[in-house]
Amino acid sequence: MNSRLYSVLISFWLRLLFYWTGGATEERFLAPKGFLAHRTIQTFQRYCTCNTSYSCSCCQSVIILYTKVEKNLCINFTYQKNGLNIDMTLNSDILRASTITGYKPLKFCTNIPGCYFSTACVNLLELNKFPRSITACLRLDIFSKKRLWQLNYDCVSISTELPTSNGTTSTMNGTKEMGMTSAKTVQMTMTTAMTTAVETEETTSTDVEVITVPGSQPTTVVDID
Repeated sequence: MNSRLYSVLISFWLRLLFYWTGGATEERFLAPKGFLAHRTIQTFQRYCTCNTSYSCSCCQSVIILYTKVEKNLCINFTYQKNGLNIDMTLNSDILRASTITGYKPLKFCTNIPGCYFSTACVNLLELNKFPRSITACLRLDIFSKKRLWQLNYDCVSISTELPTSNGTTSTMNGTKEMGMTSAKTVQMTMTTAMTTAVETEETTSTDVEVITVPGSQPTTVVDID
């Protein structure tokens, strides 16, 4: 009698286990379909920093929700003799790099390490080359589980005139000195612009997501998961 009861119970639990396993598998395949409907959140007039006349960086500070670690996601532009180098970095890690020789709008994406759902896309809405400079207008698209962050940066101008080696003429020295003065002016302008951007972000509720971590105070983060 006991052996028969045990066999019935074992059969019952096996059926439940099979049902749960099948249900979990079905849910796992169906779940991504729900992630296709993203709620778009846009921000504008974000500023890039240009440490030199031929290189600029457009960055966004993010907090990865699963690790609660804050990192810096940057798109870096550097003009070299072989073309315009564009790389996406997360802190010091290079996620993707590309060299552009055909100057036209383009887009490329990559996954974000440490995230289960998020990807980041470099979306160059404008990319034009002139005799002495390149103009790039960046929108950084970040896809999270149910949101699409579209961070619109102001256009940057990247010089195609690279620094020369030793033995420059006095005219070149004067040009370089003017360039340094111009760089200082740009740096002061960028500092003022960044301060304005921070003040704007503090009063804008549409470009951040507020979450509550159990046992802590509500934290304002960019929703990267």
